[in-house]
Amino acid sequence: MESTLSPAILSGRSVNGVRSEQGMVVHVVRCNAAELKSGLVKHAYTLCGRTHGDKNDGWALCSDAAVTCPKCRKKAEK
Repeated sequence: MESTLSPAILSGRSVNGVRSEQGMVVHVVRCNAAELKSGLVKHAYTLCGRTHGDKNDGWALCSDAAVTCPKCRKKAEK
């Protein structure tokens, strides 16, 4: 199955991807076509190595958002 890189934010009740001093943190996750269609990726690591954790629903894909995580942005450009 072919995979694609897509911008994503944390979703769920515990963490919503917002840090008070930084605003919304948009990471990059690797996903397949089914995940792209559903808009949610579970059990995935970002390019910077962050995972969604136990109290989150996963990564909500947001293809039109600009990546704000510096580590993810740098690895995606390679």
